[in-house]
Amino acid sequence: MTLRRQFVGTTSASGVVSFSAGSGETFVDFAEKDFSMSILTAGGGTGSQGDIVSISGNTAGHNTSTLTITDNTVLGSAAIP
Repeated sequence: MTLRRQFVGTTSASGVVSFSAGSGETFVDFAEKDFSMSILTAGGGTGSQGDIVSISGNTAGHNTSTLTITDNTVLGSAAIP
């Protein structure tokens, strides 16, 4: 079974944010159609509130319970995606 969920987090000083799946759940292999990210609150990067940000090539943790997104350029520190 595949579920779609929405997560909210805050980036670190290095533009990194991690999300945890529920108990017994894992994140699927990356496909652009299955993952989207928007910026709720802009941080120290070039992204603005409301921007839809591609995370292709910026993810780690597929097939695990923790997905990590790293994009210091667009997100910067203290962004809320």
